[in-house]
Amino acid sequence: MRKIEYCPISMKKLLVKMKDTSELMVDLGYSAVLYDDDDLAMEVIRLEEKMDVYDYHVQISAMLAARTVEDAEALSGVLQIAAAAEIVSNAAGDIASIVLLKMGIPHELKKDLRRADETVARAVVGADSKVAGRSLDKISFETEVGMSVIAIRRGESWIYDPEPEIEIVAGDILFARGHDEGVPLFLEMVTGKPQVPKAYQESGIGQLDRAVDIIVKMKNRSELAVGLAYTAVLFDSEEVAIEVEVIEQEMDEMKYDLQRWVLQAAKHVDDIENLRG
Repeated sequence: MRKIEYCPISMKKLLVKMKDTSELMVDLGYSAVLYDDDDLAMEVIRLEEKMDVYDYHVQISAMLAARTVEDAEALSGVLQIAAAAEIVSNAAGDIASIVLLKMGIPHELKKDLRRADETVARAVVGADSKVAGRSLDKISFETEVGMSVIAIRRGESWIYDPEPEIEIVAGDILFARGHDEGVPLFLEMVTGKPQVPKAYQESGIGQLDRAVDIIVKMKNRSELAVGLAYTAVLFDSEEVAIEVEVIEQEMDEMKYDLQRWVLQAAKHVDDIENLRG
């Protein structure tokens, strides 16, 4: 692991970066699984390393800011927020590892999940791309392909929720959110290359609609819980914090339901490797 060099940055900015990064990681990890996309999965791993850097700076900043016991007590909550964001990012890394370790998930399940919910796509801006050299407000992503750009990676730098005036340059990596049917159109528009769909072998597993329903609910609940948790802290709201605890209990129940489905489905497959993911 490379040595982290300390650089002064406000704790507020660090926590905002950790929040934005962890939320993006969840979306990227989920989409990496749906599209069996190694590049998306590796972006999650890169962001996981960046989260480690942010967490380090938060801890150093907290130690430098604490002068008294009262200061330390006041900052302990900040450290807990950073630790929680780190846990979220680690979970997203675990999801991405499903792709990198080639753990099985039935193709029919991934296909149905893509249709049931919005997803995130990744595309590298080609030198001959028609979007290179143009600002986002001059590119009709939403009207032409039904996708909206949510982040840009330019080298090692990340731009979250990019402003409409930002200019896209060749080599930029764009991340966009939208529905499944817009993904190939987005990729072709950004890269300038036609997209060839992958060929998959059907698994023959039944009752996939039940698994799709559970997984989509778990994803939506987890994203809601993260947003509510930050809101509870920002507004010191016990009521919102209780709602997060309720969602946590629901997530446990849905996890058990999904595990039950996997065990039942295992009876009807020739190769249980198809269910490891």
